[in-house]
Amino acid sequence: MLIYIQMLTKRTNILFNDAIWQKLVSKSEAEAVSVGELVRKAVEKVYNLDKISNRLPKTVETILSKRKKYSHINYKDLINYGRSNDFVPAERDTIIDSR
Repeated sequence: MLIYIQMLTKRTNILFNDAIWQKLVSKSEAEAVSVGELVRKAVEKVYNLDKISNRLPKTVETILSKRKKYSHINYKDLINYGRSNDFVPAERDTIIDSR
């Protein structure tokens, strides 16, 4: 199971009359979410933003399900081999800045 958490980074103030505010508070308590969460869900639903925000987790899930899984690799041995004196890294081309 993939859990996707998005950070909330923008803040706004919205003014409601008392009747709407009380309805929002009652609904938020019944659903065990904050009033802010109710408003965010409503905005996503009204402006069809929920389709956009749901694409990323689905895309990540698809990629993870299709990629190869290497269960036979012993990463501890691989790391220790890389740390050993027997390992010689490949030579890299050196770029010389002649300014």
